This record gives sequence, C-alpha cells and structure tokens, in this order.
Amino acid sequence: MKGSTCHEQIQEVLSEGGKSEVMINNKSVKEELYSENQLHIHTIDSLITHDRVFVGNQTDDFAVAKVLQNSQRILLLGVGYGGALRPLLIGNSSVEITAVDLNPRSIKISTLIFDEYFPAFSRKINFIHKDALEYLKEFRDTPFDAICIDLYRKSDYPKFVLTCEFWELIINNLTPKGAVLFNSWGLPQQLRPLEGGTIQQRVAQLICKHFKNVRVLPHRRNITFLAYQHHKLEEPKQKFGYPLRNIDKIIFQILPHRLKYALEIKLEKLDDKHFRIPNNTTEEIDREMYSRWSHLINVCNFSLHECGLSSINEISELAYDPLKARILTEYLLVKESDESSLIPVLIGAYAFEKPKGLEWYLQWMTEDAEKLMKLNAEWFINTALWQLLAMTANPYAHFEHWADDIQQLVTKLNLTNPM
Repeated sequence: MKGSTCHEQIQEVLSEGGKSEVMINNKSVKEELYSENQLHIHTIDSLITHDRVFVGNQTDDFAVAKVLQNSQRILLLGVGYGGALRPLLIGNSSVEITAVDLNPRSIKISTLIFDEYFPAFSRKINFIHKDALEYLKEFRDTPFDAICIDLYRKSDYPKFVLTCEFWELIINNLTPKGAVLFNSWGLPQQLRPLEGGTIQQRVAQLICKHFKNVRVLPHRRNITFLAYQHHKLEEPKQKFGYPLRNIDKIIFQILPHRLKYALEIKLEKLDDKHFRIPNNTTEEIDREMYSRWSHLINVCNFSLHECGLSSINEISELAYDPLKARILTEYLLVKESDESSLIPVLIGAYAFEKPKGLEWYLQWMTEDAEKLMKLNAEWFINTALWQLLAMTANPYAHFEHWADDIQQLVTKLNLTNPM
C-alpha cells in the first residue's frame, strides 16, 4: 500500500475483512470530534460516521465512563474499528485512552482513521496489538480509572471472559474508585436476558461475584454492565470538553440520568436453579431467542385481547401500528411486565432497516412522556427515551430533524441539568 492515500488504505484493509459498507470522501480536516471529510464505515465491528459521535449503537454507552468524575485514564479492551473511542473523548480534554485489540486489522484501521480524520485526538489514544488477557496479565503501570470491555466476537465470547481469572485481573488493574463497563450481547430486553441460564446471566453472575455494585444499562440485544467496588459512584458532572452538535449534546445530557435510573442487580437475585453451561455462540443465542419468541407473542395477544384489540400473527406488525403499540405498552407497564420494553426495542431495531412509518414514535413520546415517566421512570429513561435518542442518532433512519423536538421534550421533563 506504499504511496496510497490514507483513505485508500482504509478501504483496502476493510475489503480484506469481508462484507462492510465504506464511504470516504477527502476534504479538509478540523481538529474536533467531527470531520469535514465524509466518513461512513459500517461493519459487524463498528459503525462510524464523520458528522456524529453517537450512532445509536451499544458502544454509545461507553461515554458513561466520561460522565464519571474520576475517569482520566481509560482502558478499552476490544477496539473494532474505533466506534467506541470518540464517545470516550467527549467529557474531558485530558483523557488518555489505551485501546487493545488482538486483530491487527482493527488496530491498523483505527489508527488510520484517527490520524486522518480526527488528528487532534490521535495523541490521546495508545493503540496496542495484543490479546486482552495477556495484556492484563503483563500490565504493571498505574491502574486505570475506567475499563471498557467490548470483546464479543462475530461467533462468540472469548472463553477467558467467562473465568474468574479475567475478572480478578480487571480488578487488579482498576483504581479503587474506578468503574468497569462491559458490553454484552445476547437476548433482547423483552425476552428476559438475565433469566433461564443465558450467557448474559452468566456474565452478570461473574461480575456480581467480583464487584459490590452492578448496574444494568439495556440497549436492545445488548446490556452494558456498569460495575464498581466503592459505596457509590462519584457525583456525575457534565463537562463537554469539546463542542457537541445537536443530538450528540442531548444524548450526553441524558447520560447522568441514565445512570441514575439504571437497574441495580445482586448476585442473590440472579436465579441459577436452572443453571447450565450457557449458550455462547451467535447461533446458540439466536436459537434461544427464537425458542422464547412464541411466549412473547402469546403475552402480546393476551394483553391485546384484554384491551379489546385484535391479535397479531407477527411481532413486527406492532412497529407500524401506533394504536396497538401504544395501548399494549401502557397495559404492560401497569402490569410491571418485562415485555413492556418490546415496542421501544422493536422500533429502535427497525430504524436501521425500515425507518419509514416509524415517525409516530416521536409523537407518542412527545405527547405522553410525563404519563409514561410517572408509570415507570427507569423504563422511560433507559428504554423508551434511550431508543428515541438512538433512532435520532442512527445515520440510516435520517431522523436528525427530530433533535429540536427532543430537546424541548427533555427540557420539559427537567432532564437538561446534571443530577
């Protein structure tokens, strides 16, 4: 690749990794979180665009590490193509990130992207090509203030993630007041991912065994576990550090509230009477998801019948039927049912593939936000509102114009100020 431009190198290296979507157009580069160069990379590992920091994906939650006051030195285990890096840079200009990945392609592309498109931040990131477990074993420097873990591979979790040795090494390399953010992939929220011997239940058990405090940040088929040892997290503060654009700024404002309403879990609450070796591979997890799907349809149809509405054949019907979706969700909220997360999760997922016809969701949130938050504040902040924000940030949905309406909504709900 000698003599080729940086964006040509990125395209060439990405093409070696199989199916991906890449759009790159060189102009001039400013020293900020955004680039005037057109950059759009979408692979199984990362979604990155030049004009937004948050993109509606699970790694957006890693920005929580920067909401915490004490996070100056951050370790990221599992880089992908760098989609989680800019969220970690938002809150404080003095942050230093160590980014570790076993895949040399990931390190090469991430380095090229930041050198070319976000050069002001390249010096803040130390990219290391190494196995995460070996890195933790060999590390002898000052412990980290936050460790973000995103090690799920295309096929499964690395086996070492499911061992006590790994979590003991995490603790050894974390400051006493530090926090861990672990991105786990598995069953969607409405299918009770922490019950029935799932891989996410096993991950939760391991984290709870090693940390005194564990919170859950749900995001469709992902759960970000937030873990820490001390009595409570330091009081979050908002510090933008760098200028943020519309929806990025709103999302960053909401993060402290996402923390406030995050569900706390305890080891004794993670029922293991049905414990088995958890399904770990993507195929096994999908099979478990489909095995639970018929029960979900039955719950929906029973609830619709109770509300005097006709039944459905497929869950997807609800995404484009505002009347049924709204009435069903409010019924399930009153019943305090886990299935109440179905509609926001469904809408958030469909926004990536079939966004046309989903505009009603903003209207619903705008009209009924106060009532919904009163019914269940944790659900509203961390599921309903969070998926609305994800839809708006999603570059495929083209709902950026919702930003002003959402800003008015969060202002009305008094969510613009830190907790």
